[in-house]
Amino acid sequence: MLTANVIKKIPRINPISRSTAMDIKDAWLMSAAQYQLTQYGCP
Repeated sequence: MLTANVIKKIPRINPISRSTAMDIKDAWLMSAAQYQLTQYGCP
């Protein structure tokens, strides 16, 4: 019973974790770009 429940939950969790990982990556890239702009100034 427990293993069946875990197997059912895994496909639901995976797409969410992947999308959140991409969101975190995008947010980090955006903050890194903003940091570079504030450090070196934009033309």
